[in-house]
Amino acid sequence: MSAHAALLRFMQARSDVSERACAIAGADLCAYLTDLLDEALAALSADVDTSGFAVVAVGGYGRREQARHSDVDVMLLVERGAEDRAKRVLYPLWDAALKVGHSVRTVPQVTEAAKANVETFTALLDARLVAGDDRLYAAFEDARRRFTAGAQPWLRAQLAERRAALVAREPWQLL
Repeated sequence: MSAHAALLRFMQARSDVSERACAIAGADLCAYLTDLLDEALAALSADVDTSGFAVVAVGGYGRREQARHSDVDVMLLVERGAEDRAKRVLYPLWDAALKVGHSVRTVPQVTEAAKANVETFTALLDARLVAGDDRLYAAFEDARRRFTAGAQPWLRAQLAERRAALVAREPWQLL
């Protein structure tokens, strides 16, 4: 199936959700939409040299919870010099008017981003390879494993900082 046809199939399925909602359970519907989106992204990636390039589902999409109006949460994992390939995957998604939550990062940049932002850290916990370079994804998994293994003190500090900010903003949240 062509990339264009796969993307159209995903878009049509999103539009048809209201008709299917009575016949398909919510989790099954999310899995169905996830499968179609996986197909579309794999087809888009087939037109790209995937050496040093990988499409990684993160967040809700990574958990296979792609709902009808969910953003497409995707990380394009690249080696230096492969960043320009990202537009070959992203532009068709934007042209289809999809809301795309994305990042384009090298493995070291992923680690730094996860250390800097707890939302990024948690989104990466659900990462899974959709298409591309298995070797690059394995390097990401190794880096993620090392970072998360030592993240407990950092994560506790991040959560305490967020809690303190929330309490300062909204003291009634102490309850």
